[in-house]
Amino acid sequence: MRIKIRDENAKDEMTMQYIDRLSDDAISGKDIRVFGLKKWIIGKYGIAIKKNTRRRNAKKNIIAFAGKSLETILTAGRDLICYLYLISQLKNGMSPDDVRILSGNHRRLFYMVCTGE
Repeated sequence: MRIKIRDENAKDEMTMQYIDRLSDDAISGKDIRVFGLKKWIIGKYGIAIKKNTRRRNAKKNIIAFAGKSLETILTAGRDLICYLYLISQLKNGMSPDDVRILSGNHRRLFYMVCTGE
């Protein structure tokens, strides 16, 4: 009776554990030498490690991509708020020269909104 394994990581882990057990057993070691299975076993072990590593790296890459995407979206949102604030101030009578010399609370608010601090 064969058990079907759905998780590919578990399948590769089981393969690596099986090969580890084979390499520790003296009788299995003799069979490996007699039948010339060394290259085959090393190949199977290498394939399992590569698959496992590839899956882990793929998950890390997805997480990194999601983090960078979120950072980009938040930065764009922050910049949009800054520009909308400046546009609203210009519509309310602020001259373009006054943008350089925002005073008091406006300067602090503008600085906080635009730098995220």
